[in-house]
Amino acid sequence: MSSAVNLDPTTPLIVTDPTIANAAPYSSNPVIRDANGNPYGISSLVGQEMRNPSAYIQTRLGNYNWADDIVGNAYLEAAVTDNIKIRSTLGAKKAFWGNISWTPVNYLSATSSALQNSYGKVENKVFNWNIENTITYDKSIDNHHFTVLLGQAAYTENSGSSVGTTLFNLPISSYKDASFNFDIPQTSRSTGTSDFIEHRVTSLFGRVNYNYNEKYLFTGIIRRDGSSRFGANNKYGIFPSVSVGWVVSNEDFWNQSGIISNLKLRAGYGVVGNDQIRNFSYLSTVAGGVNYTYGNSGVITTGYANTAPDNPDLRWEETSQANVGFDAELFNSLTVGMDIYKKSTTGILRPVTIPGLCRCDTKSFRQCG
Repeated sequence: MSSAVNLDPTTPLIVTDPTIANAAPYSSNPVIRDANGNPYGISSLVGQEMRNPSAYIQTRLGNYNWADDIVGNAYLEAAVTDNIKIRSTLGAKKAFWGNISWTPVNYLSATSSALQNSYGKVENKVFNWNIENTITYDKSIDNHHFTVLLGQAAYTENSGSSVGTTLFNLPISSYKDASFNFDIPQTSRSTGTSDFIEHRVTSLFGRVNYNYNEKYLFTGIIRRDGSSRFGANNKYGIFPSVSVGWVVSNEDFWNQSGIISNLKLRAGYGVVGNDQIRNFSYLSTVAGGVNYTYGNSGVITTGYANTAPDNPDLRWEETSQANVGFDAELFNSLTVGMDIYKKSTTGILRPVTIPGLCRCDTKSFRQCG
């Protein structure tokens, strides 16, 4: 699209003038041609990444992405007594995705060309799973009703790997004939593999629900979450929340036949955590490709060096929110609601540029605010 907009209007889509078609750059380069053998136009005014979009489309034929997902959930639930229930839930996702790429020998412009063809494949696979176990106690005594829940959960994502290979100089000219079965020498092959980094979270949580005669409502929750993205100093965070409600319209003094047929007042406060940063940000990471010399020989040696300093005190980012509001029903048909809330975040996780004197080339995550 960028080329279609920025290419100069004087460049023809297809060159049909034999004089131009038999001159440079068409005569001396592997230009892309249409079904009639006419070359696609090449601009002499616009360069860099701009190229004839119709010609570029021809170089993308045979390229595609693919993906397959297998998703499943299952649970077991048992009533131990009339008041106690246990439940185990297991969820999993197996994902496969990748792409096939084909690039023919081509010349689109002086800055965009391929002097050898290539055929590549990338395949990725990842496994995510979660398990949650809870026990619930439910009890009613006269007009009092309460429910207590205790639970444990574990979540793992991004457990997988990637593999890719590319063949060069295949003895073909069309993507329709491309295959990995060609006997291509190792010098014309490129292969790469990598492992993904798992992200794991474990949780312990509890919840209490209480209501009195459907008039006075209370919910309290507390969680203790641990993340693999933080070090031992602050791996776990505690996140409480509480909410209360008063169903005014259930009081004896309320006139149900009035304008407001249903009215509930409510308030709440809660804290949630965020661990969405790159893995191992709490460690001092090391990378290769650092060149230096020993002594006076002048011989350059490739080595390894720290890319960012460690931060063992990195911790959960916390967002707290307090709110008050109401829900009302007017004339037994129209529902109205309003909320007033205040939200604040502390310990914001941000990448911070490290001064060059420490010779670190990667931003280090720090708590801000």
